[in-house]
Amino acid sequence: YQRRVHGIFFIVQLAALAVAVAATSILVDGAAVLWNQMEPGQKDGIGMFFGCCGVDETGFAADDIKYSVREGQDYNTCSDGESVPEDASTHTWMTGQCTVFGMDYKTFVTSENGDRARAAAVNSVSFPAYNSVFLADTDVCSPISDIQQYNTCSPNGVSLTPTECDANEHCQRMPGSACVRDAPYESDAELPLQCLCPLQGNGNTPSAACRTSKGDIPMCSDAASQIVFPFYVGLQDEEANLTDEGEHYSAPFGACYAKLEIFLSENWAALIIIAIIFVYQFLLMCFSWALVCCIKSNKGGDEGQGLSGDI
Repeated sequence: YQRRVHGIFFIVQLAALAVAVAATSILVDGAAVLWNQMEPGQKDGIGMFFGCCGVDETGFAADDIKYSVREGQDYNTCSDGESVPEDASTHTWMTGQCTVFGMDYKTFVTSENGDRARAAAVNSVSFPAYNSVFLADTDVCSPISDIQQYNTCSPNGVSLTPTECDANEHCQRMPGSACVRDAPYESDAELPLQCLCPLQGNGNTPSAACRTSKGDIPMCSDAASQIVFPFYVGLQDEEANLTDEGEHYSAPFGACYAKLEIFLSENWAALIIIAIIFVYQFLLMCFSWALVCCIKSNKGGDEGQGLSGDI
């Protein structure tokens, strides 16, 4: 239990620094490596606390069940879709709200002169995992060039019929199968718009209708599935997961990192406290290392010279 808590706390600290200190893909890469080194139980604990990845305890012996049943009461383990925010019975035992989290992205937009350029701010999200129904859909009605036309093409998360989509000048029919990890993306590549959801209002999360129609909550124990597309990290919006650098960015790590960044960016006091504690732990580690080296050095000197009778 103590190791699990330590793992949760440490990965939160890394994510806090990623948000607080102009995150770079290098720092996120470090957090991804740490995630991969964690034990399954530690990942499950993070998923249940934040509602970012799921745990399937189907078929488990009663003594091995940790999250789906506690003291005779059933709880959500994020394996069957999102929670209802106002309904505590759909939350996890650790009070997490199961949510399909997306990875920040800046689409290309068309300027007045017709040129395509990257948007100045994050305006959409892709997903670390896509649901099988969406991936199998060969007629996703998607915006042609402007992600803000999403609701025109797929009102309330439901694509227009093929006839309606073909008749709309802002929309086109595209396959969901394009939203799988294939060739690595370069920085100047445009992502398929059918794979994205626009943010609502002033940088808020995408609508539940959009994110649940496309994305999925990955299982915390899934080490094979990788984040599909590049995404932006931290306050400076640096791109991560370009080319082959994100080969160890697993889908559950991506979902939980997205949740942590949202949480920490909305809670500056907690972020500052965590960052201070992280620095304190780092200094304590350096002091401990120096102390051990000093003791070892003195011990080596005593063995070489012989112990004095006065000691």
